Amino acid sequence: MKGLLKRVSLLILSGAVLSLILSCGSKERGSTAVAASAGGEVTKPASIKMIVDTVMLIPEDGQQQLADKYEELTGVKLEIVQPPHQEYTRKVQLAFSSGDIPDVVQMAEQDYVSFALQGAFVDMDPYYQASEVLKSIPAEYIDSNRVGGKLYGFSNEVGGGVVTYIRQDWLDKLGLGVPSTWEELVAVMEAFTTGDPDGNGLNDTVGYTMPGIRANNYARDFYQDANPEVYLKDGVWVDGALEPEMKPALERLAYAYQNGLLDQEVFTNKTSTCREKFYSSKAGIFAYWAGNWNIKLDDMVQQRNENLDTVVVPIPAIKGSYYSRRVPSNLSITIKAENPAGIFKYLIEYMHDGGEGQMLFTHGVEGVHYAVENGEYKTLPRISDPKNLFIKAFISPELQLNPWTDPFSVDGRITNSIAVMNGSAVDSTLVPPSPTLAQINADLQVLKDNLIAKVMNGEKQIDQALAEYKAATDKIGLPQALAEMNG
Repeated sequence: MKGLLKRVSLLILSGAVLSLILSCGSKERGSTAVAASAGGEVTKPASIKMIVDTVMLIPEDGQQQLADKYEELTGVKLEIVQPPHQEYTRKVQLAFSSGDIPDVVQMAEQDYVSFALQGAFVDMDPYYQASEVLKSIPAEYIDSNRVGGKLYGFSNEVGGGVVTYIRQDWLDKLGLGVPSTWEELVAVMEAFTTGDPDGNGLNDTVGYTMPGIRANNYARDFYQDANPEVYLKDGVWVDGALEPEMKPALERLAYAYQNGLLDQEVFTNKTSTCREKFYSSKAGIFAYWAGNWNIKLDDMVQQRNENLDTVVVPIPAIKGSYYSRRVPSNLSITIKAENPAGIFKYLIEYMHDGGEGQMLFTHGVEGVHYAVENGEYKTLPRISDPKNLFIKAFISPELQLNPWTDPFSVDGRITNSIAVMNGSAVDSTLVPPSPTLAQINADLQVLKDNLIAKVMNGEKQIDQALAEYKAATDKIGLPQALAEMNG
């Protein structure tokens, strides 16, 4: 699978954690799994404990009602543990190191491979192969999660991606079309920066805002055929910052920044900062997630600009560029689970069953998260924020793994933005583990940031900055890390 990846951040488990994992008897559970699926008899688990990140609905939005409804429908008690997002990886690691290992854990791609290769998870392939329900899921969605040929994780949805959004009303006011090349994008950025697109008579707008300078997904218009991270290129893992495509990418970033077309606070921006600037008409172009975010961006811009007929539109990737589709998070069954076959059938298979399970884990509970009036399905306001509608329970309605007849109508802005993103999307790929990369990754990211920032600020010429970057990465061991990944 052709791959490009985002940030590499592998978690290497400590010896104590690894010993604890292995003491749980993964070999024994693996053989039991095969026997259970071959025999066709699956025992229903009495309960399932799972740790999930904030992609699951939060307690304040009816998480317990979801768990209660699940138990009512399946007869299985579901215990959901949901640490704060910023502490998620650390909490999962603590769960393994303390021995309080759940039955199911949600893993992002950064940690999934490392945990899987150290024996933390059950190979679910026997259950998947025996499932009639899951045969309708496209095989590539399953196979992309294999590690060494084994299926240690099952995605909750298709991977999403970032798309470039632009203020259509600003284009219309200035008589501009949607940019399709770098040259046209530069012209639009210049007009958005100097042409008073908001009509307030002040010089207070900028063409483009983005969070940081190294995010391969948020800065696609500038990187285009380059990727600043470690990624798979023609079957070989390379450091994209040292590939030939990086030099013209740095030239584009430097030009936009030094000419004031790119947000001057780009080095310190967060995604929330960029959203606020976009909402308040301080910036006219912003790359962000396709799907439901198209609605949020559009609605918020209109709320902040009363009586303004504003349309936020996603645009196709400009010539020479692409959009990056991320590896989705996985649900993995841990080797601590007493009944992995039952967990797979009554949780993972159930949430993709094309029926009541998929309905529950997508749209939540009737009367809590949605209502049915005269046969029409309507989403209800969020419990924690009644000004906004409920979005999803766990699976994004627009990113279903298993094709099904969803009784809800999907806003055209959602489907359109995803279609635009998919039109030139390249899939990310799972990152092979490297002990050296895990040790040097934090330093590597600092070196990348310094390289890009010095060029953008005009502090260093590109060739000099790249030479210094290569010398520094050689010194900390990047060649060894790449050798481990390619070995």
